[in-house]
Amino acid sequence: MPSIRRSLTLYLLVLLAITLVVVWAVIDQVTARALIAREAEIAGLVTSRHQDRVREELARTDEALLQQAKELGNIMQSHYYSRFTIEMGKYRMLQETAPLLFLSNPFSQAAWIASAKNSGTFSKPNPIPSALFRMYFANLPLPEEYIQLIDEENRGNDYFQINTLSGREWHSRSLEKQGNLKLPFDAKQIDTKPVELRTASDGSRTRETSNLIDWIIGDTLLSDGKQPIRRVLMKVPYFDRNLQFPGGRSGGGRSGGGPPDRGGFGPPSRSVLGSWVTWVGSELTGPPPGGVWPPPSQPIPPPAPTADALPRLYIQCARPLAVIDDLIARLAAERDDELTRLSEQTRQVRRALQLQVGGIGILAFLAIALGGPILVNRGLRPLGKLSDAVSRVSEKDFKLPHDGHGLSDELLPIHSRLTQTLELLQRAFSREKQAVADISHELRTPIAALMATIEVALRKPRSPDQYRTTLEECRLISKELSQLVERIMTLASLDAGNDHTQITLVDAADLAVSCAAVIRPLGAAHTLTVHVHANGPLDVETDSGKLREVIMNLLHNAVEYNKPDGTIDLTARRDGRSIVLEVRDTGIGMTQEVKDKIFERFYRADPSRHSTGVHAGLGLAIVQEYVERLNGTITVESELGAGSIFRVKIPGLEATSEFSHWPEDHPAIVGR
Repeated sequence: MPSIRRSLTLYLLVLLAITLVVVWAVIDQVTARALIAREAEIAGLVTSRHQDRVREELARTDEALLQQAKELGNIMQSHYYSRFTIEMGKYRMLQETAPLLFLSNPFSQAAWIASAKNSGTFSKPNPIPSALFRMYFANLPLPEEYIQLIDEENRGNDYFQINTLSGREWHSRSLEKQGNLKLPFDAKQIDTKPVELRTASDGSRTRETSNLIDWIIGDTLLSDGKQPIRRVLMKVPYFDRNLQFPGGRSGGGRSGGGPPDRGGFGPPSRSVLGSWVTWVGSELTGPPPGGVWPPPSQPIPPPAPTADALPRLYIQCARPLAVIDDLIARLAAERDDELTRLSEQTRQVRRALQLQVGGIGILAFLAIALGGPILVNRGLRPLGKLSDAVSRVSEKDFKLPHDGHGLSDELLPIHSRLTQTLELLQRAFSREKQAVADISHELRTPIAALMATIEVALRKPRSPDQYRTTLEECRLISKELSQLVERIMTLASLDAGNDHTQITLVDAADLAVSCAAVIRPLGAAHTLTVHVHANGPLDVETDSGKLREVIMNLLHNAVEYNKPDGTIDLTARRDGRSIVLEVRDTGIGMTQEVKDKIFERFYRADPSRHSTGVHAGLGLAIVQEYVERLNGTITVESELGAGSIFRVKIPGLEATSEFSHWPEDHPAIVGR
């Protein structure tokens, strides 16, 4: 058998290992969920930051392209500002010669007006003077050599293009490297904003364009229709808002001329439009010297000039979407790298936590493995004391030398049960000793009688009748010895488990009648009357031999402990599926103490009754053993001085006869 200490220690370690594994798994799962949630949150922040960076880069790209367009506009305006005086001189010469060329007769004047309505150069009809002015300034050549400074190699892959309504166009070298491709140009893309009516101080209403300086940003394709680009299309007037026009009428916030402001463009202001219109009006509406135009014969009243008369430049700055996509791809790669690092960090943290918790669990397991036996030994110390106390119990003294002090709650019931068991053993040993003494006495009496009878018979010669009488006495004494030995052997056989039960169908009524017939002569010898109450058949499946032995022992007991001239009633009846056998006597009865002990072996209620040699206290013990083997029960009802009732109940078959239900006044139930 394994040691309790080793078993408890092993169970403790197994339980601890299972607990640590479960705790480790729970902590790992909880940590994993927390880390996954944290990783998802950080990944969301990384993704959001990536989207913000992409938007910022796109905005930065748009801002860079817009700034380049503004820079180009500033450069162009600076050039035209420096050429303004020269170009105005040329314009005045053209202004003076135009009437002579085109307005010298009505036919030429009509042709000039018709040409002004043409869509060759401009899309709107204009009065002749303003058309001439606009035609001249809109057809100024683009300064190729002046704007080469914006087309340096350090500008990378950006594309630049300048267009005018007159059809002039300039491209950057980056476009030439692409196979002389062009940026798509359509003035209507930016000139389609609504025209507003403006109320002057005198109450007149004029039309003006609200987007003199404007730009649009979007995606498009190069002229080959294959390469996508990000483009800024910007329109600006030829002259800067700070230009001071001749005659002291300025168009902006700086006087005295000078280089234009290079700080970039803002939204169109009414000061620009107003200054320009005022200047153009003064230039165009004043009658020229000599009064040659318009001819007096066909006057053409010049209307007030509008902002539509301003010449404009269209500047385009573009960047290939492939460059932007490369940048976005790098940002995406950075995002993916950051997410990969985040995932790896999460795995490392989880792995580190798993190792830490596992290490703590292993240390705890080792600590319990080393300290567990000590704790178990300490916990089992009271059990050792109890075991030592039990080892000091001897057959001479069954008292347990331990008062139960200091025992745990689990050991107190064991101590109590051990104490009771030892007391029972002491009583059993006492009964066994008494039984040995009784059996010895029972055997000695018939043996002494047998020896005395033989010795008396051998002292002198006797007649045959005398010898026959002596032999009869010897036979009776031997029969008593045989009955006593047989009962002892029966109990020994029951204890050894060698006695077998043979189940057969038995009529309990017939069995009761036959047993009563056997006992009547013995009862008559004691002046007793035996009555039988059994109406059959009372079929039952049981061992007939054992049931007969039970009835005979109870009848013998009733004869031995009855009063002279008393009665014995044997009743056999059915109770449901069971058979009940009752033996009632009018004998001396029993006290409660005797009732509690009568089924113990070698116990006799009246030790003086041993003259017959068969009263060794074994009969009722054998009866109880047989009844239990027949799956029945035996009970006793007794009153001191009034007699006793022994009731045996054996499980049987269902009642099938007319005698299954007895009336209440039947003699078998009298005195119950």
